Amino acid sequence: MAPSDASPYELAPAKPALESAWPVVAVEFLTTPAVPPAEALPELAGVPATSPPDLLIAHAATVKEWLAILDKLETMGIALRQAERDHPDPLVAVWIAEATENPEPLAPVADLMLLGGGWSLLRQLLHELEGCGRLGHAVSLERLAAIPGVYVPSLYAVEYAPEGPIARVMPRPGVPLPAGREGAAPFPLRTETGYRRYFVGEPNGRIERIAEAIKRERHEARVRLKREPPPVSVSLTCLVPWPWGPYQWAPMATEERLKDEIRRASRLLARVPGVMVTHDQPKWALLEGVLKMGDRRAGDLLLLTRRLGWNQARLASPLNPAFILHRQRPKSEILPWDHLGWGIDRGALWEEAEPLRAGAGQKS
Repeated sequence: MAPSDASPYELAPAKPALESAWPVVAVEFLTTPAVPPAEALPELAGVPATSPPDLLIAHAATVKEWLAILDKLETMGIALRQAERDHPDPLVAVWIAEATENPEPLAPVADLMLLGGGWSLLRQLLHELEGCGRLGHAVSLERLAAIPGVYVPSLYAVEYAPEGPIARVMPRPGVPLPAGREGAAPFPLRTETGYRRYFVGEPNGRIERIAEAIKRERHEARVRLKREPPPVSVSLTCLVPWPWGPYQWAPMATEERLKDEIRRASRLLARVPGVMVTHDQPKWALLEGVLKMGDRRAGDLLLLTRRLGWNQARLASPLNPAFILHRQRPKSEILPWDHLGWGIDRGALWEEAEPLRAGAGQKS
């Protein structure tokens, strides 16, 4: 059945404000920023801590980090699902650092999301929160959604086609489509040094090239140094497609293929003197793939994984992870992040991905 044209939303009546308004907004970071918040925003200095705070802010780059953040919320006595929270519970904000991070699987958890923007976006958010006073979450979130760079997932309905993909995303009347803002999220950048990283699971990848590249590098170093070069570490990383990248339409490799390519690459590299090999765990890479490529339904799978573990969750979930991970998406499909404006040309990206589709023998 085709989705109806009627919006599923009716504007709820505003909850009355309590007699007094917050003079300040108490903020707690569940992820440590690169600089102390009070140093970046002097107006936060001297704000008394409250339990719970008015606003919780989290950012994470991996599934394991998100599972740890969910543990923190539960330890604080805060409901993990956004729909089960209201004033005086804190608002839970997820900071999305860049377009390559997919916010949709965290929609069941987050009250709001900050799309880039840096400290200036947080300053604007806190100023608006002070004006909200002690209003309930529903009214506060409607006001916050008007700030450029603030995304409130609960103000957007997602309908799905019978075969599973997204049919359409509909904002509540009057709510603007969210767009990322310039300025990175204020969290430390991940720097990976001390090893060579190579992907396994590429659509048209050739495992032999990894050992060939390392052999060539070792030979050139030996000639240059006129002696045996220092040992080198090689990390075999499972390729996880990401939003707004050329792989976003491509299927992720299966767990069996990832394991096979890791075994083969490891055997080839073992024949190269002075090389130490480490690798990802494919089962964790698949869960990373669910968060990178999934829509809001993947958030339920994340919460189930926290309770049951990944192996049991993917069997118990009504959502088949293979639907998210292991299928080629047509150009016409609405991807979970398409309604978020990051200023990236989708058509140009599709053209950039053409060699990947051609190399993997896939039709465009």
